[in-house]
Amino acid sequence: MPDEVAGRRKHTEGCVFTAAWRGCGGHRQSNPGICDEQVIGFARDQQRILLSFDRDHGDLIFGRAFAPPRAVVYLRLYPPNTETLEQILAGLMALGEKILDGQFTVISEDNMRQRALPGAS
Repeated sequence: MPDEVAGRRKHTEGCVFTAAWRGCGGHRQSNPGICDEQVIGFARDQQRILLSFDRDHGDLIFGRAFAPPRAVVYLRLYPPNTETLEQILAGLMALGEKILDGQFTVISEDNMRQRALPGAS
């Protein structure tokens, strides 16, 4: 395995990444058998950072008081393209996990903003 791939794998082991596919209840998911609530629950139970293109996670956490994972990164990219996504993820890796912990981070092509997750200290 090339060093670059091994390095990326190491940096993403603590993340749960969802992609856009049709799932339960008409929601878009990476796995058609798992709902947004289950994705958040899995990330929370495994102490992982949730990376997603799905804005519904913020709705569940802030609007419906669903217990959050350690961090959420909402990638607001329309349309998502591989080059931009790679640049953003490389930038996040360079910043480190600490900047994401306890935060709901929204990233677009030209902006990053954060809001503390409920219960984050």
